[in-house]
Amino acid sequence: MLNGYKTIIANILMVGLGLIGIKTDMAMAMQYADAFILLWGLLNLILRAVTSAPIFNRNKPPAVNHSILALALVVPALTIGLSACATPKAESLEQRVWALEADYQQAQRVALAAIQSGSLSANTQAHIRRLEAIAYASVSAAREAARKGEDVGLPAALSAAREAVEALSDYLHQGES
Repeated sequence: MLNGYKTIIANILMVGLGLIGIKTDMAMAMQYADAFILLWGLLNLILRAVTSAPIFNRNKPPAVNHSILALALVVPALTIGLSACATPKAESLEQRVWALEADYQQAQRVALAAIQSGSLSANTQAHIRRLEAIAYASVSAAREAARKGEDVGLPAALSAAREAVEALSDYLHQGES
């Protein structure tokens, strides 16, 4: 029943811990999410018991009711937004190829924008095109090895493709600074 919420909480935990430099895998984050849900439920029961006392049953001013409504609307939106940013790390070699392809496509878009800007010299444009062609060939070879299921050639093709994509990205980012 709470599996969707647990996944969202686990993703938020992975992102939050990742931002402070603590790497966690999805299984560990799911265990933390289970503990969080258990503590949340216990806290909810305790607060219900405490607030049912007559002292807490007074009418609240409208500003407090509006604040509670705003929190009720904002917290789920933040939760969904943060969990959408969290993606699990690619585990298998094939998943790494697809992740590398996404990195290549991002670098390719930046390269295209840089070339179309018209502010680069002809030599710089030619160098970006060479790096992009090398990255394309390397990523294509890694993709083909993944499709064929080559256990021997895939790690080498993946490594070469990663180096080519990083070389393109580094060159493009070097030009920005």
